[in-house]
Amino acid sequence: MYDEQEKVQSEINSLKTAIGQCNADMVQFYTQLGQAYYQLFWDRPAYELQGIMSQIQMIQNNINNYQTRLTYLQQMCFCPECGTGVPQNLYYCPKCGACVIHPPVQMQAAAKAPGSFCSKCGAKLPEGSLFCSVCGTKNTAK
Repeated sequence: MYDEQEKVQSEINSLKTAIGQCNADMVQFYTQLGQAYYQLFWDRPAYELQGIMSQIQMIQNNINNYQTRLTYLQQMCFCPECGTGVPQNLYYCPKCGACVIHPPVQMQAAAKAPGSFCSKCGAKLPEGSLFCSVCGTKNTAK
């Protein structure tokens, strides 16, 4: 009797798993169908779908705005005197007037490699350098 209950419970669990997988597959196919429809008819949706299409367009605009802001923030430098964020196109802090050295964008990406670039100004450090030759910051890489 106990073995029979285990078998039934095991089959119930298997069926629940199969149903869950089928539902996940359906969601994936609905998503693909919706994306295909949107790409084909975004400029002339069926009347019944105009509200949804407008919502998708609004969300896409939000994503574009967020990406623009993210790019802007990723290129921002911070004032060494007061810590204020300084956009890439400014060379003096708008809050305290201190000179701000912006590392070139390619150096910002490479700066993640410890010891190869100055942690303060982003200048390339020759191997074995104890201090940055541009701003004088001590090289803390070991």
